[in-house]
Amino acid sequence: QIENIKGNIWADMHAMKASYPSIELSKEAAIAAEKSFELIRENYAKGTRAMTDLLISQNAKLDADSASANAVYQFLIDFTKLQRDIGSFDFFLNRKGYDTLGQSLETTLKTSKD
Repeated sequence: QIENIKGNIWADMHAMKASYPSIELSKEAAIAAEKSFELIRENYAKGTRAMTDLLISQNAKLDADSASANAVYQFLIDFTKLQRDIGSFDFFLNRKGYDTLGQSLETTLKTSKD
């Protein structure tokens, strides 16, 4: 039982380590898609790009915006799973509090013999 809980906590921590950086990366992708769409829209208005190019870039922009929002939600889901598995819902900790919580979890998992 305890080994299962430890495994879940480790899995949650790794999931958070993966999902947190994806927030920034997906924001950058959304910004790039927005710039691309704007350029294609300007060129379409000048008559140098086809309607299909405009629609494809618009779709790419919408997909990137959706992925950006989903990255935030995925991190929050991963964070909530970790909070549930450690039995503590500390949603209002500051950055230092989160760092302390992370170090405490890591130390506990490394030193626990149960």
